[in-house]
Amino acid sequence: MLKRNRINHIGLGMAAMIWSVTGTALADGARSASFPKTRQVLGELLVSGQTALVQYRLAERQARIEDRPYLADLFGAVAASQAVMNRNFRELLARLGSTATVCSPSRSKPSTTRQNLIVTMQHEIRETDKLFPQALAHIRSEGHRVAINLMAEALRAQKLRRSDMRQIIMGARYFYSRLQKEFRHRATVYYVCQRSGALLIGDLPAVCPVRGTATTHYRPLQRIPVETGLHACRSETIANRL
Repeated sequence: MLKRNRINHIGLGMAAMIWSVTGTALADGARSASFPKTRQVLGELLVSGQTALVQYRLAERQARIEDRPYLADLFGAVAASQAVMNRNFRELLARLGSTATVCSPSRSKPSTTRQNLIVTMQHEIRETDKLFPQALAHIRSEGHRVAINLMAEALRAQKLRRSDMRQIIMGARYFYSRLQKEFRHRATVYYVCQRSGALLIGDLPAVCPVRGTATTHYRPLQRIPVETGLHACRSETIANRL
């Protein structure tokens, strides 16, 4: 009798183990097969965001080459904000059992800082007015609560970023020389929320305008010394030409 009970226990244990492995595999498969629109939208946002991140970094580098450190800081702040959003999209995709293939953009002829400011604002408008609202609508149609909350928060952060940058960047089309002088004579501090990617310029408020919580997750950007950053960029440029 004891031997039979032991065999039964062993059999039940093996069955539980097999069911655990099989159940996990089935759950992973179901998770991967669910929410197709949500996974597609997140993948598209990640690809677009990664492309934008590369362009912001190139714009930051170009501004340092042109000896416009404060405009370079602006591009660096936008890049840091975009990097947090990209990380959030990537992590949620992984939770849904999916990934996105992000190809490195081809190297193009460097644009001037003035041109980069205009292109950046155009991208901000497209994301705020079209890309993010459409993505949120698609995700809501499938009802994935975590994805809905993440996308709604990203849209609020994007609107804040566009609002903060609009007055700065739109001037590049009409009074670029004046814009350069204003940036050269003022020290601007940028704060980026490490949770949502929200970007704040100037004084840090007590309450986050995006999440409605304390701004404990905001981090000030560390400014790269002008001489160091400029020297590195010029050295790299010379090396590429040789």
